[in-house]
Amino acid sequence: MRIRSRGTIGIPLLCALLLLAWGGMARAEQADPAQPPAAAQDAPPANAETPPVATEEPPVGEEQKPADGEAAPAAPAPEPKPEYQPGPPLALTGLGPLEILARDYEESVRYYIELLGFREEDASGGVGERRCMLVSGPVRITLREQAGKVIRPKRPPWLGIYPTPLSEVTAEAAGLKKAKGVVVDDLVPQGPAGIAGILKGDILLAIEGKEVASPEELTATVRSFPAGKKALVTLWREGKKRDLAVELSASPFPEQLGPLAIRLQVRDLDGYYREALRRNLRLYAEPREIAGGTRVLELVDPNDLLIVLEESRSEGKAPAPSTPPVAPERDAQQQAPGATDP
Repeated sequence: MRIRSRGTIGIPLLCALLLLAWGGMARAEQADPAQPPAAAQDAPPANAETPPVATEEPPVGEEQKPADGEAAPAAPAPEPKPEYQPGPPLALTGLGPLEILARDYEESVRYYIELLGFREEDASGGVGERRCMLVSGPVRITLREQAGKVIRPKRPPWLGIYPTPLSEVTAEAAGLKKAKGVVVDDLVPQGPAGIAGILKGDILLAIEGKEVASPEELTATVRSFPAGKKALVTLWREGKKRDLAVELSASPFPEQLGPLAIRLQVRDLDGYYREALRRNLRLYAEPREIAGGTRVLELVDPNDLLIVLEESRSEGKAPAPSTPPVAPERDAQQQAPGATDP
């Protein structure tokens, strides 16, 4: 009886306590809903992709400037120079005779004897090999014929002038209605134009009826003809149009010189030049003065080698190196020793 009464009272009391606890929890949720942990809020879902971070880039072609207070980016370091291992010591005692492999043996011998005054001496060689020693004072050059088939470079036709564009002011002063032509600023000595009678200051208008309005057009027109052609050159001189026949001979100057330059120290360079002209020798250059009080005359031999004749006019000073030869005319785009760029 006692047990039964105690169980009857305990069950209702337990239910009342449970109802009170549930009501308290409901009121707490209404007042302040439970929030998930901060880590759970910030973390993206496991299967979601992370969006790319947007960065502001400078426009194409515009350098990115450092912000205020930031140091400018350092310039890229220069590439290191290659290191070369020195070879074994070589006890040189002097320079032996210079040797030239001639493309045209007979023409080369004639050039050095008739043009530069060398004398020919016999030189021992192999069986069937042509070789000689060219001597002038202390200079000794061995000339040897190249074996096998020799490929000769092609030489385009040339006029032998220094052309410049014709300006409107020059055209008006000359009496031309339009500035269409090329001015002869200077002539290469003994060139085709000078031989035909073209003068410095002439205005070239056309070649074989083809107008030449610029040095570039002159180049293309001259090279469109075969070497040796006698072309009719139309020019303007002293307010009148004239026609002259000019033989467009092959240029004596190569488009690229050989890998060797021969420098010869001489006395009385101008005297040599006058005598060469008196003998009607074709030099296609004239003496000029360079830095250091040195006079030079630059020639090209039949093997496309540069021959530099130097005369020092400063006592006790070594001749200064001459500048590389420059183009005599843009209509041939070739190198002419002793010329100045137009």
